[in-house]
Amino acid sequence: METALQEALANALVHGNLGLASDMRDDFHQYEHFCTLLKTRLQACEGRRRVEIAATWKDGWLEVSVMDHGEGFVETIPEETTTPAAGRLVLHGLGIIRSLASTVAFADAGRRLIMRFAP
Repeated sequence: METALQEALANALVHGNLGLASDMRDDFHQYEHFCTLLKTRLQACEGRRRVEIAATWKDGWLEVSVMDHGEGFVETIPEETTTPAAGRLVLHGLGIIRSLASTVAFADAGRRLIMRFAP
């Protein structure tokens, strides 16, 4: 659960609140630009956008939600992705979360990630 929560928090900050796309890290030539944007947006944000965490026991499950204040996204993220150039499987943070949580759902136009863990 700890790893899933860490991934959810990182996704909420980097992709939600800062609006940086995952695919920029997959391309060696764009990675430097990704790092520059990350630094610039972190400095510009100065705590104006929060990441909210909530945890509850619900029907015998631990339910943890993480919400960012970004633009949200269309909730059609595939289970896994293949990098076209390398033809290799890439397991991004959401893939890691899906492999660790019993269920994963989205709410609030993709701004809230809800993970459920079996006892």
